[in-house]
Amino acid sequence: MNLDYWRAFLETARTGSMAKASDKLGLTSPALGKQIRALEGYYGSPLFIRSSSGVELTSEGRLLLARLQPLVEAHENLMEELRSLQLSAKAVTIGTIPSLSQHYVPEVYLSLQNAGYRVNVEVRHTSQEVLELLAARKADVALAESSSVASSLWSKEMIREPYHLVMPSGDPLADRESLSPEDWAGMPLVVYPESCSIRRTVEGRLLRHGLALSIGKEIGFGESAGAYVAAGAGMAVIPLRTAGQLADPRLKAVPMTGFPEERSVSLIARTAQEAKPLLRHFAFAFR
Repeated sequence: MNLDYWRAFLETARTGSMAKASDKLGLTSPALGKQIRALEGYYGSPLFIRSSSGVELTSEGRLLLARLQPLVEAHENLMEELRSLQLSAKAVTIGTIPSLSQHYVPEVYLSLQNAGYRVNVEVRHTSQEVLELLAARKADVALAESSSVASSLWSKEMIREPYHLVMPSGDPLADRESLSPEDWAGMPLVVYPESCSIRRTVEGRLLRHGLALSIGKEIGFGESAGAYVAAGAGMAVIPLRTAGQLADPRLKAVPMTGFPEERSVSLIARTAQEAKPLLRHFAFAFR
């Protein structure tokens, strides 16, 4: 039996009027009457007593109403749950760190949004904190530094980029084509807290050269190292793409020699199956 016929019966029983029911359902009165007669033929009993003042249910109609109403309501609830599942399947939460959220995530966000996804971005200070979001299922995928990825997780490297030394454009070293750690040893650096992987990388490289880290200013996660460099607080070691997006004419980014470390960024998920539908959107941002 057609579900629309059941809805026609229920609305007619609710309103007690063929005219009101047809108006509510967007049907003509003859079309509604045809559906009701089809139901009566199907069940082999009259369902309504018709009069000039409207309609009322027969005993068979009351029995059908009692049985049919919960069935139709259950069907409507099922359809709503299915629609909710379909919507949630098109929702994605990305966990990432501040520098990646600024320089890579915007393109990912727009690509996913254009594909119909509802996108939420959760930013944490460190890659380890981002992976904790993933483990707690508070993020569907993570964009983080590759060095933090556990072997139990699926991951794909999206980019590997060298570091540059950023300094005021008027600094005597700004005209050099490249700089070694010895060239800038002892210079004050703008750094993030000790948990920052870039700070640990810089400190480790200096130690290999027998040099010490000189801190000019320690700033908080989410603050702009470039802004502090421009203000004269020191120099900063930052990844290539971040350096390339510095539009401040007061700053100059210089490549480094004797500094082989690179930042590797990966897309990370609990399983390959979870990451597969999203991979092309991330690849677009790292093209």
